[in-house]
Amino acid sequence: MLTHRLREQLGDDADAIDVTSAGTGALVDEPMQPFALQALQALGVTAAEFAARDVDAAMLAASDLVLTATRQHRSLVVSAEPSVVRRTFTIKEFARLAASLDGDAVPTPAALVERVAGQRGWLPAVSAAEDDVADPYGSPAERYTRTAAELDEAVTAIAIALSGAQRGSP
Repeated sequence: MLTHRLREQLGDDADAIDVTSAGTGALVDEPMQPFALQALQALGVTAAEFAARDVDAAMLAASDLVLTATRQHRSLVVSAEPSVVRRTFTIKEFARLAASLDGDAVPTPAALVERVAGQRGWLPAVSAAEDDVADPYGSPAERYTRTAAELDEAVTAIAIALSGAQRGSP
């Protein structure tokens, strides 16, 4: 979803931002769930080839930004690789904190991540429900659709913020 939204913002320049995914409890090598694929397609997102994989410390250490679905996932990630604590966020947390920058110019994606991390503690705390995305696994198709829409709102905001930083402007 993020790759798709970055391509909408940056075109071919989106290739400069490497987006990968992994899970904290993935069913390794399994394809995307059919309801998830349908929900993405309904949003106009073309899903690339997908095979689930587990996140590992090396993958985390090499990442400039780590986005998780929930605070619990964030905790698991930071426990696995403590060096990523300042660059690991829930998806909705990163979108919310990036929006608080109010269009301030950020010259690079790395600078954006640092600025967003600096917003922690300056803004009022929110409930876990506001920063977490519920896992629809095993739920009916409608739950996948709701989850995809919830993610799309945050992911689109993140793509806009990263795109502005990639261009060196808000």
